Amino acid sequence: MKMKDVFEIAIIKVLLYLFETNSARYSELLDEVIQSRSTLALALRDLQDDQLIERSVLASRPVQTRYTLTSKGNKVAEYLSSLKELILREVPEKIGNEECAPGCLEIRGFGLTSSRAVSVFKPL
Repeated sequence: MKMKDVFEIAIIKVLLYLFETNSARYSELLDEVIQSRSTLALALRDLQDDQLIERSVLASRPVQTRYTLTSKGNKVAEYLSSLKELILREVPEKIGNEECAPGCLEIRGFGLTSSRAVSVFKPL
């Protein structure tokens, strides 16, 4: 497993996405972060059990479920974000047989977005 692959783990993807956006609806997480309903549901349940995220149900039509980081979750996500930034900056990537400079994946457009210096991997 490559270092950056750690950030493809479902719970880490959700934590980093919520760190970037502050909160998200279930449907947004499904569209933007994890496309599998069962994987997303398991990740959200695990994060709630560990008290890293909070789930709130808004009494609207249709009912909306919103997820936010707890203070503990924010601290964990901040550390993960810093680690991800370090890995993307310091660990060179290989594309085929060609080695490129750290961060070249961002330049070559592999679906990375950024709203806070560090981004969440999102497949194209």
